[in-house]
Amino acid sequence: MEDAARLRAAVDELCRLDPAFAAIEAAAGSLAFRRREPGFATLVRILVGQQLSTAAATTIFARIEAASGGVAPAFFIENDDAALRTLGLSGQKSRYIRALARAVTDGTLDLAALATLPDESCLDQLTAISGIGAWTARIYLLAALARPDIWPDGDVGLQAAYQSLAGLPARPTAAELAAIAERWRPWRSVAARLLWHYYDRTRAPV
Repeated sequence: MEDAARLRAAVDELCRLDPAFAAIEAAAGSLAFRRREPGFATLVRILVGQQLSTAAATTIFARIEAASGGVAPAFFIENDDAALRTLGLSGQKSRYIRALARAVTDGTLDLAALATLPDESCLDQLTAISGIGAWTARIYLLAALARPDIWPDGDVGLQAAYQSLAGLPARPTAAELAAIAERWRPWRSVAARLLWHYYDRTRAPV
């Protein structure tokens, strides 16, 4: 998506393709256009957020920003797991981010060039880096590159959101929801954003 008008058109089309989406605006308000800045820092933010609450991930990323003076590859190459653990990163995530930092530094991965590549080529290049799985790569394409038809398969939040939205008796599996999402093409990225928006605004506090 490139602007608010195109986003609005996509939302309207999704409501036509699946009437369940029509209930989101009344329940959760309008979906705002957002896009993260493409590049290393955003990919690190996504890696940090894996299997963490939004609040915990935000806190850890803020610590990284403060300690590094800007999220750059050199910081992760120069600091070992013990140093990064003081910021809240597990040893595994430190190694994953360090692998990414080295790939960006040595030119194995050209993040700027991804903007010119088709979706599948982007996903192939990202998932070739240790620690970057399909979900992480798809979230980067969706959130930073604003690709309109990316489906983050296996996202439990999306499964829970659609169960609630559609009034299903049980949470759909990843495969079941991916099959349902086929009818949302070519706007699956917008469908995912709508479902996250609905889930964040309507779920009961924990």
